[in-house]
Amino acid sequence: MIQIKLLKVRGKAAVVTFRDKDGMLQGRVISRDDVLGMRIGETKGVPQSVVDTGTEYGIDVEVLLGEEYVITPRDLEQELRRHGIWTYDDMNSNSQEVVVAINTLARKVYAALLQEARIIKDME
Repeated sequence: MIQIKLLKVRGKAAVVTFRDKDGMLQGRVISRDDVLGMRIGETKGVPQSVVDTGTEYGIDVEVLLGEEYVITPRDLEQELRRHGIWTYDDMNSNSQEVVVAINTLARKVYAALLQEARIIKDME
């Protein structure tokens, strides 16, 4: 048995999430019949075969951006420095700037994701 969580239902399909054997969060589209009586956000145990026969759900970011797309510690270091964070004391006294620096990197990732996703969507 594997624990699934109901994410949404569309027509005769249901989208569920679960943790794979490595603990990674996965999504699958399965038959609505497999989640009868469940409400959105609810969890229950189902046979492994239910998720194994489902269709993968979600964006495969590794495929979308490639394995070489990473934010390195150097990237973070440089962004922190651009925001005046150089020392442990700087981090402790100005946590908001630390968050701003991290969010700057996150916006770059988001922009790259959107750009690549649009390319794929346009090809459909």
